[in-house]
Amino acid sequence: MIYQIMYSLQYHIVWCTKYRKKVLDYGIDTECKALLETLSKQYGFSIMAMEIMPDHIHLLLDCRPQFMISDMVKSIPFSLDS
Repeated sequence: MIYQIMYSLQYHIVWCTKYRKKVLDYGIDTECKALLETLSKQYGFSIMAMEIMPDHIHLLLDCRPQFMISDMVKSIPFSLDS
């Protein structure tokens, strides 16, 4: 018996800066984009859309069912701090 399985897992994630301070500009936004693209390769998900505003980040991710969104979400604030 042959099984054909299709899936489409998409997540819309929004991160806000502390107290909604406008700190994600003046080059920090390009560094965040590069970091998020690196993490997408590391964790094996696709970034369908990304928008970085001065006080928050929007991500639309597409991933496999084996992908654990919690691992990626936990790693991003740590990565953005450095």
